[in-house]
Amino acid sequence: MPTRGRRGATLPMPTADADAATRYDVAVIGAGILGLATARELARRGERRILVIDKERTQATHQTGHNSGVIHSGLYYTPGSAKARLCVAGRHLLLEFCNEQDIAHDICGKLIVAVEESELAELQTLYERGIANGLRGLRLVDAQEIREIEPAVRGLRAIWVPEAGIVNYRDVALAIARDTPGVTFGLGARVTGLRVTSGEVEIQTTGGTARAENVIACAGLHS
Repeated sequence: MPTRGRRGATLPMPTADADAATRYDVAVIGAGILGLATARELARRGERRILVIDKERTQATHQTGHNSGVIHSGLYYTPGSAKARLCVAGRHLLLEFCNEQDIAHDICGKLIVAVEESELAELQTLYERGIANGLRGLRLVDAQEIREIEPAVRGLRAIWVPEAGIVNYRDVALAIARDTPGVTFGLGARVTGLRVTSGEVEIQTTGGTARAENVIACAGLHS
């Protein structure tokens, strides 16, 4: 199965009878942003033989490049929870990476709008969560301020979240791939089965068979 590294060189997928030198420490299934970020972190932690497999012929083909592109601020999650802590910390890491890699992004802020009286209590709860999670510049705005921020929006009250923004996550994912030298990409190969043999995992694909000591599944929606 042909694969491509960051320089576009054609690389062989190891076959079942390949010698140990062509086998991998870790195989990551899925070349979306999660799989690519996982491979990058493994490489940063010293893993030397990493294979990333995907059924498509390019990275970040599906959900990674087909979402709203929001840079979330951590507003929605229960204070003190893992989601809250990781979202707030992840936002800072994402912006740092975008600046390092010169990836276009816009911290444009967002409005969370209550259009009915019945939504005001929930809006207040979200505001209090955001404050507890350490969001900066968060404030409640009235109907007039909503129109001043965004003339096309109408509502009774809203939360203005200045730290929220947008980015093309496919651009982020491809930059992650470029920033992870030494990783082998097995693209255009659908995984059809896994089999544990003699302390390693045999990964059966439509393009051949690979072997790895560990496998991490990062395949996406409908996989």
